[in-house]
Amino acid sequence: MVLLVVRDHLDRSERLLVELDHVGHFARVDGGPLAREAVDLLEDNRLYRQTAATSRDPALAQLLDRLERVLQEVAHEPSSLHGGDLARMREQMNLDGLLFELRVVRERHNKKEKETRL
Repeated sequence: MVLLVVRDHLDRSERLLVELDHVGHFARVDGGPLAREAVDLLEDNRLYRQTAATSRDPALAQLLDRLERVLQEVAHEPSSLHGGDLARMREQMNLDGLLFELRVVRERHNKKEKETRL
């Protein structure tokens, strides 16, 4: 059950990161919807990060910690989601690396879930 919930959270987070990446191709964008999604994800992310830390899953805890910083930035600064500010944010937070790490951790959790079914 926990793996399923975390996987859903990682899927939603991946979609947000991909949207952030695509926002950089537009001069002006309404950051409101992305900020609202980030706020929703942020609440869940904090809980999952704390759970991962206590359940001795350091890779997931580290990923969720990095993700939390991005979510906070997006949730509190929707105006920075365009132009040079977004490019700077992507570079500082290594969004491409975070997206890759998210996919690796999610795949690892998918394998764990399949193993528990057997």
